[in-house]
Amino acid sequence: MLFREKYSLGFLCILLANVQAQDRGTLAGRIVDETTGDPLFAACVFIQDSRLGAETDHEGYYWISGIPPGNYQIFANRIGYSDVTGMQIRIAAGLTTEMNIKMADDPLYAKEEVTITATRGNALVSEVAASVDIISARTIKMKKPQNLAEVLSNVQGVNIKDYGGIGGIKSVSIRGSSSGQVLVMVDGQRINDAASGQVDFSRISVEGIEKIEVVRGGGSALYGADAIGGVINIITRKESVRNKSSGSLDVMLGSYSSQSAKAEMRRSGEQYAASLSYKVVKTDGNFLYQAPYADTSIEKANNDFMAHDIFTNFQYTMGQKPSEHILDLSYNYYTNDKGSPGSTTQPYAEARTQNRSNRMNLSLKGKLSLFNSYQLQSFINQSTSTYINDELVVAVNDTHKSMARGIELQLTSVFASNQTLIYGAGSRQNKSGGEGSTDVVNQRVEYFAFIQDEYFIHFNRKDVLSSLAIHPALRFDNYSDFGTHVSPKLGMVLNLGSIWRTSIKTNLGYNYKAPSFNDLYWPEDAFAVGNAELMPEHGTDWDLGLRLRYPILNGIAFDISYFRMQLTDLIIWQQGGTQNKWMPQNVSQALNQGLETSLNLKLVPELIDLTVNYTYLDARNDDKDDRNSYGKYLVYRPKNTLNMDLIIRWHDFTGNLSWQYVSFRYVLPANTIWLDPFQVTDLSIGQQIETKNLDLDITFQVKNLFNEFYEFVQYQPIPGREYRLSLGISGKKNE
Repeated sequence: MLFREKYSLGFLCILLANVQAQDRGTLAGRIVDETTGDPLFAACVFIQDSRLGAETDHEGYYWISGIPPGNYQIFANRIGYSDVTGMQIRIAAGLTTEMNIKMADDPLYAKEEVTITATRGNALVSEVAASVDIISARTIKMKKPQNLAEVLSNVQGVNIKDYGGIGGIKSVSIRGSSSGQVLVMVDGQRINDAASGQVDFSRISVEGIEKIEVVRGGGSALYGADAIGGVINIITRKESVRNKSSGSLDVMLGSYSSQSAKAEMRRSGEQYAASLSYKVVKTDGNFLYQAPYADTSIEKANNDFMAHDIFTNFQYTMGQKPSEHILDLSYNYYTNDKGSPGSTTQPYAEARTQNRSNRMNLSLKGKLSLFNSYQLQSFINQSTSTYINDELVVAVNDTHKSMARGIELQLTSVFASNQTLIYGAGSRQNKSGGEGSTDVVNQRVEYFAFIQDEYFIHFNRKDVLSSLAIHPALRFDNYSDFGTHVSPKLGMVLNLGSIWRTSIKTNLGYNYKAPSFNDLYWPEDAFAVGNAELMPEHGTDWDLGLRLRYPILNGIAFDISYFRMQLTDLIIWQQGGTQNKWMPQNVSQALNQGLETSLNLKLVPELIDLTVNYTYLDARNDDKDDRNSYGKYLVYRPKNTLNMDLIIRWHDFTGNLSWQYVSFRYVLPANTIWLDPFQVTDLSIGQQIETKNLDLDITFQVKNLFNEFYEFVQYQPIPGREYRLSLGISGKKNE
């Protein structure tokens, strides 16, 4: 405890060091396409070797204020365009300097994308210490996924626990974490279920998504509990062009009588933008599989699924740059009705599950002064889940409700060209309970405050030694049932070279996770009971990575990272006691360590891209008092995972071949039973025909191309070969 207090105090001293204000200047201008002259929305402009930057608006304009007087170099970036570097500018106190930029579509390097999640503010991926993957809207559109799990299946360090079929439960692990140790957010607000602490990714559609950011490694210093393994942030799409109307219709037909339809409308004016989308998904879901213990194929029945998804967003801009304020309101309604087939060893012919959720997020952001900005967010999430099963010895008809709501204020202060402070506070309330009037309602109230400093040290030899970025962070959380937790973290990035770009990254942090309501208060039944005496999980994580961006072989991007996560007081459900019921206990320690590597090659510029990533994971029980499991591998954590994505673009055609290999996974803590390794291949071929006002998109997909039988979870087979044909029509009108 004394170590942690000194640890936190040291971080706080770093956070507050070198903070000083001085007279500032402003840089403004417009960014356009070099060939067409069209304005470029969402292009990022940064002052080289600093965190001062901005993103262009709907008409390509940007505005960077609070710049100390001096001479600077400007850096501009946008996905699909070449980086613009080396532009010289002089900033004078109290004056606005104009610089317009033209960007060419001629990429050489893998793009320097911008992340929000890793630092809570816009930052280049090369300048943050965390390991980040960004999935763009373009990639999501190409893969034509029916839920978020299909998008994340090939992401570095991510493993999906899949119960099979479009509607089967799907949970995510990052770097060997449990699914409850992964924080999932929509526009910065967590959506983890208040009762279970987890997220079922089969219930999250991809409608209205601009991009998905996956941050690997502990994030409690910025986001509190549930971020031990990492953070997944879903960022919704905003209208990019003013005075525009657009609409689209997408339909899909597939195997197992699967079908979906999505309609979307978007409208924007001078000060507002609005969108509305509706999607329905339906499948009979029943499929044949070859069970290991049978000579003939068996049907997995009662696997039907139907879901409705509505998403709407409204954005209103007040004032003019640089003092504009943006009000943003989004709402998502989701409901499904599906069969609950059970396992292959204990199937249920008529069991049903219904889920319903409502999510609303309201935010207001803008400038308080030239060098201070704010973002105020409030949210409410409500969900209801019902399970009906008359085939058990004692019939079950349970309905559980959960609710989460909260408010958060985040402030960003630029103190110098090389120092930015991000800090804030907020509160959150979680409730969970049954539907009946006699059911106990569980409640947890949390108050929190956080602070992060982004400090840069610049060197004179830009061609050899560029900069050192230091990111200390600290967060205080106070729970109504578990008291106060302090989470410090320190990240550093050393950038070498300007042409041959090399970055060395490292992180050290302290993380924790509070027990879920299900862990604490699961009502006693014939099989299980909760444990109100549980303590929070906690531990430290450390990683060291190397990031290379070299101008060879048409542009090469290579990343390698070693990570190590030591956890104590792990909550594990296990059988025991006089009645031999399942009960959660703080009985174990774990050590997760491994190696992540990824390689991106442009085999033929503008034609063939190849991305390969490999994860080696050594996740073991580290509790010496557990004689039966000490030193054994944690269940459902594959030791080796290899992913490959080959993308071919030729004129209007796009082809995508995805391949994944997953090694064996143990299913018992004693490591006496395991699931065989598997490899699965998906193929997608599409054609996009674009006209002035109408676009047509036709895509043919084959999932599990070679019809391989495999299981992520024991006795929960994955469907065999599956065909899908998608047709999309979109229209647009500029006024």
